[in-house]
Amino acid sequence: MRARARVWERNREESEFIMSTSLSRVKSLLFPPVTSKTIFLYAFVVRLALVLFGRVQDAHPAFFSGVRYTDVDYDVFTDAARYVCNNQSPYERNTYRYTPLLAWMLTPNVFWFAEFGKVLFSLCDVYCGKLVHEILRKRKCSESFTIQMTALYLFNPLTMAISTRGSCDAVANALVLFSLKSLMFGTILNSAVSFGLAVHFRMYPIIYIVPLIVALDVQYHVNWNYYGGGSGAKLERSGCKSKRERLPSSGVGDDQELQQQQQQQQNKVAAKNNSDRQSMAIETKETRRLRRARALASKSAFGANGLFNIARLLFAGISFTAFAFSTFACYWKYGQAYLNEAILYHFSRKDPRHNFAPNFFSVYLDTAIEDAESDFGAYILSRSLTKAYALASKITQYGLTVLIGIAFAYDLPFAMFAQTFAFVAFNSVITSQYFAWWCALLPISLATFDYSNRDSAARVMSATITWIVSKLVWLKNAHALEMSGEENGHFNAWAASCGFLFASANALRALVSEQRTKRVFVRGKVYTLEKEPRVGGGEDHHHHDHQSFNAGFGGTTAPEGSIYT
Repeated sequence: MRARARVWERNREESEFIMSTSLSRVKSLLFPPVTSKTIFLYAFVVRLALVLFGRVQDAHPAFFSGVRYTDVDYDVFTDAARYVCNNQSPYERNTYRYTPLLAWMLTPNVFWFAEFGKVLFSLCDVYCGKLVHEILRKRKCSESFTIQMTALYLFNPLTMAISTRGSCDAVANALVLFSLKSLMFGTILNSAVSFGLAVHFRMYPIIYIVPLIVALDVQYHVNWNYYGGGSGAKLERSGCKSKRERLPSSGVGDDQELQQQQQQQQNKVAAKNNSDRQSMAIETKETRRLRRARALASKSAFGANGLFNIARLLFAGISFTAFAFSTFACYWKYGQAYLNEAILYHFSRKDPRHNFAPNFFSVYLDTAIEDAESDFGAYILSRSLTKAYALASKITQYGLTVLIGIAFAYDLPFAMFAQTFAFVAFNSVITSQYFAWWCALLPISLATFDYSNRDSAARVMSATITWIVSKLVWLKNAHALEMSGEENGHFNAWAASCGFLFASANALRALVSEQRTKRVFVRGKVYTLEKEPRVGGGEDHHHHDHQSFNAGFGGTTAPEGSIYT
C-alpha cells in the first residue's frame, strides 16, 4: 500500500509539474514578458483595439451619449484626400488647414479602408516610443528607467486616444524626435532635413530652432584632438610633424656649418632612448601652437567658438532648404490657397468656441456683440480688450519660449519640452491635441530630474495633480456647456480656463525650478547619465548646465558615443 501511495504521489507531482509547465508556456506565448522588444508590440496591439472600438462607437453613437469616437479633423482629412483622388485641391474642403502632404498620405482612406489613417498615426505614435527608447539608451540611462519612460509615453491615455481618434500630431512628434535623435547620433543631415519637414508639417516646431542653434556650439562642433584636447600621438596623426621630420635635409650644396649642426642634432636624437620624453616635448610645442590656433579661431565668427560655426551653418542651411523645398512644391501645386489656409491662417486664427485658452471668451463676446448689433462704444471696448489680452498672451508666450530655449539649450531634451509646455500653455487656442506635443518630449526630459530630493519630487507631484484636477474641472464645465446648454456655461468654462492657465504656469515653474539640467554634448560627444543617481545619493540637486560644462574640462572620464561615429 505504501508503494502504491508513493507511486500515486509521484504521478500526481509529475502531472502537476507538467500542467504548470504547460500553463507557463501558454502564458508566455500569449502574454510575453514586458521587455524593450515586446513593449512596442503591446502598445501597437492596444492601439489597434482602440481603433476597432472606435469603429463600433461610431456605428452606434446612441449607446455612448451620442458622442463619436473619431475626431472631427479625421473626417476633414478624409474629405481632403477624396478631393486629391479626384485631382482637385484639398483646400476645396472647408476648414482643411494642413499641408497637402497629409491629404496625399491618407488617400488609402478613400480607395482602401477608412481606418488606414488611424493605423498610420498609431504606427507613428509607437515609433515615437521607439525614438524615446533610443535617445535614453544613447544617454546611458539604466535599462529599467528606459523601459519605464518608454512605457510612460506608449501607454499614456492621452497619446493613445489622440492617435487612434485620427489626429495627425503623432507624425509631427515623430519628425521632431527623429531630428533630436539624429543630432545626438551625429548625423546633422538627417536631423536638419527632419526638422525642416516637421516645421512644414506643423508650424510650431520652429520654436526649437533657438535651443538647437545654441546647443551646436564648440562642444558639439570641435574636434578636440586637433584643438589641443588629445595626446601627443594623436596630435601627430592629425597632421603635425615631429621634430625629426622638420629637420633640414642633408644635401650636396649645404655648407659645412649646416652639416655639423645637423649631425649634432641627429646624435642628440639618437641618444634619447626614452620615447615618452620625446613625445612629451613634441606635445608641449605642438600644443602651444594649436592653442594659439584655437585662440585665433575663437575670435572669428566662423570659427569653432564663433556664432556661425560649421555645425550651425549646416543645420540652419539644410533645414531651411528642406522647409523651403517642400513649401514651394505645395505652393507650385496649389497656389495662394495653400499659403492662406496652411500657413497664414495660423497667424490670425480666432476661435470663439470654448477651449482651454481663456482667450476664447473675449472672442465669443466680440462675435455676440457684433451679431446683436449693439452700440458702437461697447463693440470698440470689447475689441480693444480682446486685442490687449491677445497681445499680452503673445508677448508672454514668445518671450518665455525664447528665454527657456536660451537658458536650457545645453540640456536639449528638457529645453524642447519646457519650450513646448510654455508655448501650449499661453497659446491663444488650446485643444487636447496640443498636449501631445510636449507628451512626446516629457519622458526624455525626466532623465535628468532629481529623484533623490523628496521635497522636489513632492513639489512637482503637487503641481502635476493640480494641473490634472484643473483639466478635469474644465472638461466638466465644457461638457455642461456643449451637451446640456447650461446657463452661464460660457462664463463657467472661461473661469475653468483661467484656473487651468494658472495650473499650467505653476506646473511649468515647478518643472523648471526642480530640474537638474545636464549638458548633452561635451567634447564632441554625448554626455552619458549612466552614473547619475536615480534614488538616494544625497547630492545637491541644483546642478546646472554650466557646472556640467566645467566638469567636462576637469579631468573626468570622457563620455562615450562620439557624435562623429
